[in-house]
Amino acid sequence: MAPKHAFHSSMLITQPEMLLERRDTATLIACGAPRSMTSLIAFVLYEMGEFIGSELHRRNLEDQEMLRAILFNVPVENQAERVRDPETFEKLVKKRNAEHARWGFKIPDAIFQLPGILPQLRAPIIIATVRNPLSTAKSVITQNPAVKGGLQAAFAKAQRANAVTEGLIKEPPCPAIIINMDVAMAKPLVFLKEFSEAVGVSADVEGLAEKISKKGYQTPAVRPSVTFHQKAWPKE
Repeated sequence: MAPKHAFHSSMLITQPEMLLERRDTATLIACGAPRSMTSLIAFVLYEMGEFIGSELHRRNLEDQEMLRAILFNVPVENQAERVRDPETFEKLVKKRNAEHARWGFKIPDAIFQLPGILPQLRAPIIIATVRNPLSTAKSVITQNPAVKGGLQAAFAKAQRANAVTEGLIKEPPCPAIIINMDVAMAKPLVFLKEFSEAVGVSADVEGLAEKISKKGYQTPAVRPSVTFHQKAWPKE
């Protein structure tokens, strides 16, 4: 019987054998509670040469095309059931499948929409970030003291994301790399070695570890095929 999971110092991998089978043609979904350091995962993927979108937010590297297709204006209670613009989402996925052997995107709130998006994706692999919910809530409030619902809402959303992650362990819909971000930041080189092995990428982990050890958002390398935006795509 295939192992259901594999523990590493900085992460838990569910369905590890299936991950190995599909990772060369995978769609990588970087998600988790807001302020759970999904931006760091996006930066690592980008610096490793992965395609995570051609229209990216300059700071947090969120995929602006995918963000507009699946998330904007979808009520929270309906997020898991449907995407905002199914036709645009389908076209975008087909285009990227045709252009890239493997691709991915980073949207934190995609953690709450997995049932609605996974069936449309080729060989999906979830990359879920996990932090202590109190640390996540503190980061949300520090960044935006006027956030709707305040500290309680930020803490509750972090808890809700962790509950979804628990479901990825209990009844995994596809392989998942669940990263303990507290360990990842305490031991960046260990994390990067484990992560690069998990996704099957050869990278300068020493140089990358030095970059992610610095506080705050990191500056991504310029690519001719990528446009960076200062602000998120406006809601319509």
